[in-house]
Amino acid sequence: MTQASQTSRSDLVGCPHCGKRNRISAAARGVARCGSCRGLLPWLTEATDADFDAVAVQSSLPVLLDLWAPWCGPCRMVAPGVERAAQQFAGRLKVVKVNVDHSPNTAARYQAQSIPLLLVLQDGEVVARQLGAVPRTRCCAGSRAPCRPRSDTPSMNRVDGGAPIMTNDEVARNLQTMDELDFRAWNGADWHGSFARCHTDDVVVELHGQPRTHGIDEHIDAMKAIVDSAGGTPPQVASHPIAFGSGEWTCVVGEFEDGRRMVTIAKWRDGAIAEEHIWL
Repeated sequence: MTQASQTSRSDLVGCPHCGKRNRISAAARGVARCGSCRGLLPWLTEATDADFDAVAVQSSLPVLLDLWAPWCGPCRMVAPGVERAAQQFAGRLKVVKVNVDHSPNTAARYQAQSIPLLLVLQDGEVVARQLGAVPRTRCCAGSRAPCRPRSDTPSMNRVDGGAPIMTNDEVARNLQTMDELDFRAWNGADWHGSFARCHTDDVVVELHGQPRTHGIDEHIDAMKAIVDSAGGTPPQVASHPIAFGSGEWTCVVGEFEDGRRMVTIAKWRDGAIAEEHIWL
């Protein structure tokens, strides 16, 4: 991990492996590891208008951004799921919470006209968003309508060029296709059937740590190679504990039967995946 300046804020994080408490700079880059046992640490921190770019935008890990306020009931409903995400994806995800009352510029930047608002950032760009509390089957317990900012909260104007918010029907259709892709196509190794149908012919896929593929045939060959290296049978995806989307993008976390997880961020075109980023 690359350390930030000595004046940047830091958090004390307990190691889930050995119990040692570690001080981590909120703006540090890289992966958070225990200084004693070198185990991966869950990374949940906070940011304000003053340090948001250093903490979130410049992060070398994907960022789950939670825009919230202490007076917002649905925000409190979302909080346990957000904390679980930091724990479950230690080393693969950085979770950043921003209080919109204290950071109105960041709220305006991401069009937080209602909260809770969850965003996935990759290299500072929004690739998926979820407005309101996430249903129990997707991220955390309960489902509630989003809150409007209080009357004494500074005005939050819409920012031009932000990611378009997908309608509920569009989100549902693409997430259902993701269910088909993982539970039927991947689990059943149906490469040239439902797996191919879930992607465009010219799909571009980046499986982190592997060469980027161009086109469905290259993607299928790469997936077959992964399965062959694992013994010839695809590791079975058991559930999607987290899944949401916005505009052309979805973000889905798949949990395998053995407890391992993967994160898939996909860009959609005409009901099929045209661009895909996968972390295993």
